[in-house]
Amino acid sequence: MTDFIGRDRELRTCLDHLYSADLHGRVVDVAGLNGIGKTMFLERLAAAADDGPARVIRIDMRDHGIGEGYSGEFGPNASATMLLETLSRSKQILHRYFDDGHREFAEFRALARLDGPEADRQQGYNAITFGDAARVGTLTARVEVNAESATRDALRERQQRITDAFVAAWESSLRRRRRPVLVTIDAFDLVADDQIGWWLLRDLARHLPRTLVVLARTPTVRTWLKDTEFDQLPLDHFTRAETAECLRQRCSGVPVAEEVTDVVQRFTDGHPGGVGLVAELVLELGGPALDALTLRRTLDRLPTRTHQRWADLVDTILGAARQPRHRAAVEAAAVADTFTEGLLTKLTDSSQVQAADVIADLVRLRMIRQVVETSGRAHNSYRLHEFLRLAIEARTPARNRSRWLELHRLAAEHYFGALTELDGESYESWYAFEDPLWQHRKRRWLHHTGMLVERRAVTRSRFLLVFLKAFWWWGCYVPFEFNRGLLEDWHRTATIWANASEDVELVETELRRDRQFLEALATLLTSYPMGAPKPADAPWDQVRDQLLLVRSLTVDSLARGVRLTDAERRDVAFADALITVFLAHSIRFRAPGDPRAVRYYRAATSAFEKLDDDWNVVWMLYERADMAYESGDPAQAEDLLARAARHEFTRAGEDDDWDHEVQGNLHRLRGDLLWQRGETRAAGAAYGRAVRQAYWLHGAWQRGPDEYTSRFYLEMTGRAAERAAQLSPEAMAEFVAGLRTGGQEACHEVLPTDPAEPLTALFVAGPSPADLRTEGSDFMSRWRRDWEDCLDPVAGLDDLRAEPGSFG
Repeated sequence: MTDFIGRDRELRTCLDHLYSADLHGRVVDVAGLNGIGKTMFLERLAAAADDGPARVIRIDMRDHGIGEGYSGEFGPNASATMLLETLSRSKQILHRYFDDGHREFAEFRALARLDGPEADRQQGYNAITFGDAARVGTLTARVEVNAESATRDALRERQQRITDAFVAAWESSLRRRRRPVLVTIDAFDLVADDQIGWWLLRDLARHLPRTLVVLARTPTVRTWLKDTEFDQLPLDHFTRAETAECLRQRCSGVPVAEEVTDVVQRFTDGHPGGVGLVAELVLELGGPALDALTLRRTLDRLPTRTHQRWADLVDTILGAARQPRHRAAVEAAAVADTFTEGLLTKLTDSSQVQAADVIADLVRLRMIRQVVETSGRAHNSYRLHEFLRLAIEARTPARNRSRWLELHRLAAEHYFGALTELDGESYESWYAFEDPLWQHRKRRWLHHTGMLVERRAVTRSRFLLVFLKAFWWWGCYVPFEFNRGLLEDWHRTATIWANASEDVELVETELRRDRQFLEALATLLTSYPMGAPKPADAPWDQVRDQLLLVRSLTVDSLARGVRLTDAERRDVAFADALITVFLAHSIRFRAPGDPRAVRYYRAATSAFEKLDDDWNVVWMLYERADMAYESGDPAQAEDLLARAARHEFTRAGEDDDWDHEVQGNLHRLRGDLLWQRGETRAAGAAYGRAVRQAYWLHGAWQRGPDEYTSRFYLEMTGRAAERAAQLSPEAMAEFVAGLRTGGQEACHEVLPTDPAEPLTALFVAGPSPADLRTEGSDFMSRWRRDWEDCLDPVAGLDDLRAEPGSFG
């Protein structure tokens, strides 16, 4: 907001702490009102440390989409839901900011993975709370995953185990680095009232050797932070001398009249952001030549209430600067929170050149600042200074509610479109769900779209699309933390949405539907069995009931006269297609011969064809083929298997975007069919190819193996070993000969010699927990050598494409 003025004593205090010989787990709490200069102080401190022999880690809690919904849940008052949320978020924070990938952190990484989504599913809760606003009351839906193990003590023990492993790794890494570490945490007030902040400071920061943590926060009503617990470093208002210095700097070093300084000091009470803002007005009205009477008369016309005063002062400055058209841009920036040139272009219906000019003007007027990345480099996004943003955002709906809603609608469309930029059609793009940028865009979309209460069914439908895409890609096979996190994200923004409409009855109705919707998704998440095969005695009726309820609250409700854009219509159709896939599962896995499953699969296939989604068409054909085999119709299975292989060859052949998972499944199914016909050697070759494709899946997208690829490889090798175990020694030799022919890189050359050795020893060992998500492991070194030497990674696809009748 201003050039950096004062704060020399505070800076020196922090730097002295940083370079002290006995630095261990020190925390400095920088508290102050919005606009007091906390962010600028952290940036200046980080810059000073960067210039010295220190490592700097920058954290902005605004990047994590947290801070709503769990106020007061910390320490002994933290619920199991909050403890589980903290466990998840803590691992993300440690990986993103602290883990530099060196070997010291290997044990921590392995422990975090072992204690990952599967354990969360075993011990956690999913809880969704809607609307804390008094006028609508609180609606809570809680789904208990596993009552016996989902205890707060167990979750705390897991959290402590992971934290201790990290602290040990951190201490070891500092012996290598030989320099202190400064950690700055901006917007800490977002977690000062809940367990995440409690963990970050009490359980982590206080135990980090040679590490200084400096946090900045706006004081909150309910907090566990005590004045005596950490070093307090309050940032005070400017003295009159500092106000005079600020005015002098803005007027190119020329002092203003003493009377002008007095007017500014009285009007702002020395609030640094306010002083900086009035300094811009002084500059626009004449600079050093401005007389005190003119300034006082201008300021006296402004409201007395603080928020209204800052918002109207912005208008006054823009008017004095002869930039009244920038008012619309400032309103848009306030609603958007963080924005880029591209977003501002859409919100103001201007060209990108015009938006760039507006941004340059607002930077010059010190109203916005460029966001700083965790690396310390400037980002391509901007923010209004928070005290201005809050004032202008509060004023906008009161002045022009339709304009306010339109800004939220445009921002929601922008962010949802941005989500699809990362979530493309290639197999690798599905990893976008774990990308921090994708996560940020998702949270911003949720915030903006939730304000459009009158179009809540569209919001639910698009949320459902994101949820089911993630569930289809990963969560229906291995537990995917992202799915539970989506429900938490909805929860955290629900209290804000409750105030988005003046129609109380409409809000109550939509919140009730939201509760039903989220309850259904939480039940689906906890009831649907992971892995393959799916047990017939799973609660499939419950799964189907929840899917039908979700459809009625999304797709069916939109069919009743709601006007949709083309993009919305496509998204709704995609969501409905995914609902239909899981409806097919709810029938097929309980009774594979049930014709209703065939009907659902055909409907889903038709929907994906209309959406030009060739990848999902291949998967539908495979699943139908697998179901035909399970129901005792090998001829139908062979026909669908061949069709699936032909579609995969056409889909992926042009750009080599091969889906090793679906090919592994197709080869495995072919092995099952050949086995059923007694063709032992040919079945072995098919199973070998299935294992080979599962092996390739580990590293096909330069990310290393993960929980999903490991489970798939285990299932493919397990199926082949299970078949081999059923054979006589002579038949086994025939089977293994075929296995090696098909498996090549993934199969060993000799049979196990020890009778006690499991037949899975026929295959290359899969990745260990320490190998997961690691490109530099011994496992991946071997994988890269094998891939480099391989002449045809998709060998055997022609056999799969064979016409029925020539099969085998």
